[in-house]
Amino acid sequence: MYEEKNESGGQLLNIHRKEIFGFAALMIVFGHSQDFVHSVFPDSLVSVIGYGGIGVTMFAFLSGIGLWHSLDNNDDILNFYKKRIKRVIIPYFFIAIPFCLFLDIYVKKDAMLFIQEVTCVGYWINGRGAWYVAWLIPVYAAYPLYGRIAHNRNWLSAVLAIVEIIMIALIGIPIRFQSVAAATLAFLIGVFLAKFIKANSVWAIRGAASLILFAPVYFFGILRTQTMYVISFACIGISLCAILAVVLDHSIKSMKRMLAEVGAVSLESYLFNIYIISVSRIILKNQISSFVGVLTYVCVAIIGIALSLYVGKLEKRV
Repeated sequence: MYEEKNESGGQLLNIHRKEIFGFAALMIVFGHSQDFVHSVFPDSLVSVIGYGGIGVTMFAFLSGIGLWHSLDNNDDILNFYKKRIKRVIIPYFFIAIPFCLFLDIYVKKDAMLFIQEVTCVGYWINGRGAWYVAWLIPVYAAYPLYGRIAHNRNWLSAVLAIVEIIMIALIGIPIRFQSVAAATLAFLIGVFLAKFIKANSVWAIRGAASLILFAPVYFFGILRTQTMYVISFACIGISLCAILAVVLDHSIKSMKRMLAEVGAVSLESYLFNIYIISVSRIILKNQISSFVGVLTYVCVAIIGIALSLYVGKLEKRV
């Protein structure tokens, strides 16, 4: 059954927030299959699969909008941190600690590696662990202070986004931080647009959707630089959020319900996916790129999503 149209402006991004999170989570799960299929599927398909990582910039963009609205509705900083601890820190430790105990203590017998991965320090040192959480925690920790300064000065986020792009173009960044840079850019644009989204500006969603025009610049090889990689991944993620918001406003209820359920546990699905992948690498060894690897990843994806939905139900009872 189709639902009637609700809005036509920026509020669509808030109305369909959970569904977009769900779609982005599925994109990420899809993208993580790249290493399992690269010797089985054609190179062109493997390249497309890799773009599933754009789902993370969708997370970041929606998070920027969400944090702005959170402080706009309630500027109690203690309440802000309580919500983020419940939504991010507790689920992260609940999922990460058991897997890291197995991967770092049981398999590698390295207590320091366990500490580094669980605390997310490992990502900044050697690129190991849940990079999105390693990025998200300092962003959430710093946002109340930044938000109070920039809340009614949305131009400040636009200036910081421009400064980030200029700095990357001038001095560059390590390859492993490219995803962090793209997420940061998408987040800043989300904070910048949040005020217009609250006002239900139709230009907010049209402007966000138009950023899809950056796609050909990098992905068709017109300008393949590190700076354009960061800009393209951020802008495409943002535009997909806007386009999906419009499409979802005319979609069937069952599809929206399914995506919303996954979106409610998007962080959990990301975490289960990356950690189950790590375990499967140990089990599969050299068969990771065979058809056995492909079938295994299908199981990894299904198990990860199922576990995230189950954990989501447990969280509601707490």
